Amino acid sequence: MADSIDTLESATFDAADVACLYQPIIRLHDGMPVAAEVLARRRDESGTLLGPETFESALYDGESARRLTRFVVKAIIADITAGHLQAIPLIFAVNLPLDVLMLPDLLERIEHFRAHVDIDPSGISFELTETRPIRDFAKAAAIIASLRRRGYRVALDDVSPATESLDALFKLPFSAVKLDRSVIQLLDRDASAGSFVREIVRRAKKLRCNLIAEGIEESSTLDTLLSLGVGYGQGFVLAKPMPGAALRPWLADWHASAAEAQAEPELAVHHSI
Repeated sequence: MADSIDTLESATFDAADVACLYQPIIRLHDGMPVAAEVLARRRDESGTLLGPETFESALYDGESARRLTRFVVKAIIADITAGHLQAIPLIFAVNLPLDVLMLPDLLERIEHFRAHVDIDPSGISFELTETRPIRDFAKAAAIIASLRRRGYRVALDDVSPATESLDALFKLPFSAVKLDRSVIQLLDRDASAGSFVREIVRRAKKLRCNLIAEGIEESSTLDTLLSLGVGYGQGFVLAKPMPGAALRPWLADWHASAAEAQAEPELAVHHSI
């Protein structure tokens, strides 16, 4: 199709400019790594990886969002081909902009990618980034339901008080909801943030989906999130984003630390991750 991911040409960046980092998502009550979000990063001329803001405009432009998604998929394939991600027992969460979600040939593209890298659908989660508000909820519901029937996970990303149509969004068949970092970073000093999180916990339980807090930077925030009933977390205080080559050694270190903590429980208040 004319607007499919494979036929779009690059105007401002190409596949060689795109790399992926992987940030673990942790189950909060026991510190267990369960997933890793795939974060797109841009390389400068020296090969240094730049911050996420360098792709900000791409997320709000339909054609650029599709192109970026295509190049992220290529970067993931490169990491898998290099052996960095194979046989790692984590779910890989890939951001999927709304404009890409609505592509007519999306499901076929996803199945082609999955077959190419030989990953079970249950090992892939798509985080729906609502850079533009959903207008066609019926179509979105049908696509999300189709992905879930095939075994994929689909998460609603970046939920905050500014999220439009929250009631309608929580009627869609998501498997997980992610609280935006802007909410989490206010949690210990703004009562309204705590009230919002409690409301999202209630909604997530009703939907029977997992709730993930992103952007956790303080240890005190972990205790607050646990007390509020948030099950999963992501952020620098838990684990920093890392290249694919570093993910397996990091996971091995985590398991070694967990085994040591179990052997000496009196020394283990929190897992060291």
